[in-house]
Formats: sequence, C-alpha cells, structure tokens
Amino acid sequence: MPRPDRLPRRKVLIVTQVGAMLQAAALALLVWSGHVELWQIGVLALLLGLTNAFGNPAGLISWLSSKGGTIRLRPDHKLAIAREMRVAERVRVARDVVANLERIGREAKAA
Repeated sequence: MPRPDRLPRRKVLIVTQVGAMLQAAALALLVWSGHVELWQIGVLALLLGLTNAFGNPAGLISWLSSKGGTIRLRPDHKLAIAREMRVAERVRVARDVVANLERIGREAKAA
C-alpha cells in the first residue's frame, strides 16, 4: 500500500477533499430524505477516517513545505503540531453532531 507522504501531494489533496465533500453530500442526502441509520453514519465515518489518513499527511507536508526550504523527516523523529482544537474538543463536537443527526433522523421518521 502506498504511503500517503510519498504520493503527489496536490493530487492527494484534491482527491481527498473531493472524497470528503461527496461523503458530506451523501450524509446530507440521507438526513434530508429521512433514511439515515446508525450503520450508514458508521460507514461514512470510516470512509472519512480513511480519507483523512491520506489527506492529513499530504496537507501537513504541503504546509511545512510552504514555510520555506526542504523538509526532511527521518523515521526516528516525531513531529507534533498543535492544532486549533484539542482532541477532547473534537470528540465533543463530533458527539454533538451525531446526537443532532440522530434527533433529525427521528424527527424525519415521525413526520
């Protein structure tokens, strides 16, 4: 399996962003139609995780490269970058989104 940081970054970023957009559209259509089920959200979440597994390294390397110079990372070096939201905040946001989607799905079924 190819390593995400060894693939052409621009193509990887385009493909992963389009993939994430299509997944969001699929979820929106499911919710809008009232046919959303928990397993569908799970499948879309899994696909988004795989999308991010390729998109995040490519985006990180592109961002680091844009800061100037050539970036060389050795396998024994670890790189940690603080993002705008901590992991706990991301989990809280994701939990709220799933709860809202579940509520919307129940309301759509009741209507």
